[in-house]
Amino acid sequence: MVGAALIGGVAAQNLPIGKVSLITSEGYAQLVADGSGGSFTPDGGQTMLLPAEVPWTGRDGMLHIGGRPECLWGEGETRNIGAQVEAGYRWIELPGGGGYPLVAWLRCL
Repeated sequence: MVGAALIGGVAAQNLPIGKVSLITSEGYAQLVADGSGGSFTPDGGQTMLLPAEVPWTGRDGMLHIGGRPECLWGEGETRNIGAQVEAGYRWIELPGGGGYPLVAWLRCL
């Protein structure tokens, strides 16, 4: 999972500058125990990488850059939790062919 997060970060940094539309879907997200990343599974879809430092919108409508999403890891908790979220993601194309979906934003529902 950590390796996938590193690949996602490198791929995201090498994307062209400019606006990129996200595909949005509701589904279930969770972090791994140490909070270094996680996964998002859209309702009826395939599981995809959720980077640890993803921009997120809380239930109060405020956008946060960095930190753990409030719905996935409560303050003072010592374990990860999962929750229903809305996530925005893009398919990342690799230079040698192939690709994978990467979550770029999520909203706590």
